[in-house]
Amino acid sequence: MIRTSLRKAGAVVLTASMLALNLTACQSNSDSASVSAVNEDAASNTENIITSTMNDELSINTAQTLAKNTRNQTVYVFDDASGVQDHVTVNTKVTDNNGDTSSTNENVDKAAPVTINVTYYLNGKEISPEDLAGKSGEVKIRFDYVNNEEETITVKGETKTAYVPFTVATGLMLDNEKFTNIEVTNGKLSQVGSDVVALGVSFPGLADSLNLKFDSEEVNFDLPNYFEISADVTDFSLDMSLSVVSSNLLSDMDLDDLSVEDLQAKVNELQSAADQLEAGTVQLQEGTQQLEDNVPDLVSGVAALNDGAATLSSGVSAYAAGVASLNDGAAALDSNMQTLSTSLNTLYETLKANGFDTKIAALNEGINGSSGLFNTLTNGMSSYKSLYESTYSSAYSLVYSANYQKALAAQGIDETTDAAAGYPVKTAVVTRLANSGITEDANISSVLTSETANTSVYMTAGLCELYAAYSSAGLTVDTTQQQTIISDIVKLNQYAAAYKTMYASYTQLKDAGLDTGVAALTSAVGSFSTYQEGTLCSSLYALNVGATKLQQEGTSVLAAGASTLAANNSSLTSGAAALADGTETLNNAAATLSSGVSKLNTGAITLKDGMAEFNEEGISQITSLLGDDATTTLDTIKEVVKLGNNYTSFTGSTGNYDSTVTFIYKTAEIK
Repeated sequence: MIRTSLRKAGAVVLTASMLALNLTACQSNSDSASVSAVNEDAASNTENIITSTMNDELSINTAQTLAKNTRNQTVYVFDDASGVQDHVTVNTKVTDNNGDTSSTNENVDKAAPVTINVTYYLNGKEISPEDLAGKSGEVKIRFDYVNNEEETITVKGETKTAYVPFTVATGLMLDNEKFTNIEVTNGKLSQVGSDVVALGVSFPGLADSLNLKFDSEEVNFDLPNYFEISADVTDFSLDMSLSVVSSNLLSDMDLDDLSVEDLQAKVNELQSAADQLEAGTVQLQEGTQQLEDNVPDLVSGVAALNDGAATLSSGVSAYAAGVASLNDGAAALDSNMQTLSTSLNTLYETLKANGFDTKIAALNEGINGSSGLFNTLTNGMSSYKSLYESTYSSAYSLVYSANYQKALAAQGIDETTDAAAGYPVKTAVVTRLANSGITEDANISSVLTSETANTSVYMTAGLCELYAAYSSAGLTVDTTQQQTIISDIVKLNQYAAAYKTMYASYTQLKDAGLDTGVAALTSAVGSFSTYQEGTLCSSLYALNVGATKLQQEGTSVLAAGASTLAANNSSLTSGAAALADGTETLNNAAATLSSGVSKLNTGAITLKDGMAEFNEEGISQITSLLGDDATTTLDTIKEVVKLGNNYTSFTGSTGNYDSTVTFIYKTAEIK
């Protein structure tokens, strides 16, 4: 199989180099004019566009030379839409040795050398061009070319049939509003303005003419003899198509010096290169094998690297989140510490400036000092107690004395003469006074602590009652005594009320611990002017100093450090993420690399084996191909070229002129 392919490849290399299929051989270096009109009228715009596109895209030029002693014949073939020949018009232009040019036109009843058969299909079914007009669907147009110019040539003493080597170039202009999804076979598409020109090239009969063999094996050339167009079409219509047929494809090729010996030299160079290539493939496979052997360790290492990078990225993200939180917390702590330090300093300075310590000391002196509240209340109570007791004693004595004297008088007892008789009267008076609530016990404590009644009020009321009783009994009391008793009663009420008020305040304040509390507060506050361990003033001072130092040397430094850490968060996290992404890509690529290296090594083995076989069965055998078959091939090609060079007229003798002939086929439009 390989041997057969190599033989065909060798043949193609030999012949393609001589055929020059890029069509540049059809160009002329002489002055040119536009393609002549298909009929006597000026060429249509479609015709001009197709012709121009052929010139540009296919390098085919149908221009006629104006050199002296030349005869240029242009044959216009008019076909219907299916390719059936209707009539032929020949334009012959002759330039003599004097440079004078004459031109003739004639209609010729003769078949053109190449028949163009055009077949149309709609949605996969063949259809006539008349029925296709106005239809829509999937359209295919196929141009098949038949070479009618068969000749006999002689190669190495043997005669064989060959065809004049015509080249056919066909062009159609397609309306882009009707034709879409255009595809061509054996051709190309060219955009011209808003429309598309489809161009096709074929070589009818050339493969049969060559009929080449190498090493007794026939070589089949893929030289196209048809041109096909397919498209989606709406409301089908088509302008004329234009085909240019020329026999001088190979005329510019110089084959006189081409020999088997020249090819042998090239083959020797090819053999040397093949040997080097075979050695290179061996070295390549050894390298790929070593690479494949080491890939598993690489893949394992990359996987470990990827896992580590992923862990690092996760850790860095957590670290960055912690640093961000630390930064926020440190900033807030420093701000709060600044506020606390400022507040403590303000508090300390405010209290100190307002004499808080001296005011507390003054308050304590006002409560517990010698002239303080408690001493004032104690002294006041003592004073009112003395006044009450002395007043009560005086009033009692006065009342007792008045009542006693009245009692003695009522009974007619004279105490001075009968003291014994007066004693019962004395006892009766005391009892009566006691029954009225008047006793000699004037202890103000019992009066103020009585739970049953306001004793002082009751007692003074008793004095008044007794005084009233004596008055109603007709007993009288000295006016002075009466006024004194009334005055004493008023005083007793005043003294008792004042004492009781002071006693109540004293008791309430004492029970509340005002004296001990203020004393303790004074001790706790201390003094701003004297440092005393444990006092408020000293503690505020120490706290103020400590807070300031903590803020300046602690929280501010912490905040600055946290800010620096946080500033690097973005770079750190993005770097870690990029590293993780990179290692992930590398890890994924490692698996692909492993598979790729394995395939590469397999391919290298195949390449090495194939190259060895290619060199052994292919290149090494090419020399054997350059025997009689190669000579026959070259001679055949030369004879076919001669056929093309000799085909210079369609209508007969060319005289002594340097003659050329070009065929222009115009296929009718479909409307």
